[in-house]
Amino acid sequence: MPTDRIRDIVTGAPLYAADIRLPDMLFGRVLPAGSIMQQLPAGARSIALADGRTGIIADHPAPVHAAAFGFSDEPVPMPSLDIDALQAGGRLEHRLHSDSLSPDGNWDLDRRYDVPFAAHAQMEPRAAVARWHETGTPRLEIWTGTQDAFFVRDSLAKHFGLSSERILVRSCRVGGGFGGRTIPLQELEAALLAHAVKRPVKVQWSRADEFRSGFHRPASSHRIRARLDAQGRIAEWWHGFCSGHVIFTSAAMPGWMQAVTSFVRDPGVARGALPPYAASRMRVEFSDIRLPIPTGPWRGLGAGPNGYAIETAMDELAEIAGQDPLAFRLANLDPQHVRLRACLEKVAAMAQWGQPRATGVGRGIACGIYKETSYAAVVAEVAVDASGAHVRRLWCAQDCGQVINPDQVRAQIEGNLVWGLGMVMTEKLPVENGRVVASGFADYIIPRIDMVPQIDIALIEPAAVAPSGAGETVMVAVAAISNAIAAATNKRVRSLPYRPDRSG
Repeated sequence: MPTDRIRDIVTGAPLYAADIRLPDMLFGRVLPAGSIMQQLPAGARSIALADGRTGIIADHPAPVHAAAFGFSDEPVPMPSLDIDALQAGGRLEHRLHSDSLSPDGNWDLDRRYDVPFAAHAQMEPRAAVARWHETGTPRLEIWTGTQDAFFVRDSLAKHFGLSSERILVRSCRVGGGFGGRTIPLQELEAALLAHAVKRPVKVQWSRADEFRSGFHRPASSHRIRARLDAQGRIAEWWHGFCSGHVIFTSAAMPGWMQAVTSFVRDPGVARGALPPYAASRMRVEFSDIRLPIPTGPWRGLGAGPNGYAIETAMDELAEIAGQDPLAFRLANLDPQHVRLRACLEKVAAMAQWGQPRATGVGRGIACGIYKETSYAAVVAEVAVDASGAHVRRLWCAQDCGQVINPDQVRAQIEGNLVWGLGMVMTEKLPVENGRVVASGFADYIIPRIDMVPQIDIALIEPAAVAPSGAGETVMVAVAAISNAIAAATNKRVRSLPYRPDRSG
């Protein structure tokens, strides 16, 4: 990082889109389609936008924020994300692996796992400033914190019918992304408003706006059934699940395009759904369901929920087989996954897996492959007492090929581990009548610094293996933590986040 940028960070110099001030600038918001404005706040005025929505403009931010709180949404029907109902009706649309295998009959394991909606909850609410240059051929200049400035440029060019050369995106520092800064939202709002009023416009979301108007990780519902052979190996594996969209989402696509993609499986939903284990027969199928709540990329896409379901089921199968969870995984691992085996063996050695533990203390293990290129295994230690469950320590071994910047890879792993902790312990986005009802961090709880345990990381670098990216491989920590809770309490965590009264 350039030394001048470090100085700016330390001294609090303007770095973010919210810091931008332009001459003659207005403040604005675009109300969601179908919103009902009870009363326009003093100092604000409404304008009709080219896309049919209503914009709010003011000389100062206060009337705009008041307007953003002053509209109401009509309740909308919420489709059921119930894997059992969908499977019973024969309505699982997409198959990732389709051996001839009936999901009916007697199974050694037959369990359901549920994952709620989740928000990105980045510390910096999003903002954008747009300015049009109308002299000659129209040009758009926009300041924003984004994960992909080129996608912002191309999306706005397409929306306004301009060549990409006519749009300049000035990337600002990002106060957290996690997939939430991929789809242009506030950028389009600012550009629409600035185009309508012929002046620069800043769109600054509040925390409530982030929850109410942003896009979120969809909820999902999973059913895993499996049979073991006489040697305790997996003979048959069936995983059916349903989820809202991740890539082909209403947050990024018009209605006609959504209709077209309804016949195509969403690759974001499918990510991580094929287990790394060698079942004799396997069937993996799912449905992606159009939801009224905008959904989209959230750290790891479907890898987090799918990995949680798979690795929780593996722990339950190990218990049924009367085997140690590590030994069961190693025995069932597909022989081609030698790098994943190395991660499991390394993390087990780091954590001294198998050592006796005190009453109320449990350890769990989980592993996985991300994008078929990177490998990780995690061991978690959890203590459970009258005040609840506490993650005391996390060990991780990751293989993402040759490591160019070890500090950055370790930071990425630490972020994955803490995010996994949040998935298990705290994060659930409240939804009522098809709408998100959270307005702040009192309604959506993220991990606090005092919840973060000691973390031990090992980077495995096989010889002559090119870098493959750290990515979100370590989201497998979700199942490691939930399996540790089960080891400490003898109660499985089959619905996230963990609640003692819902475990079984």
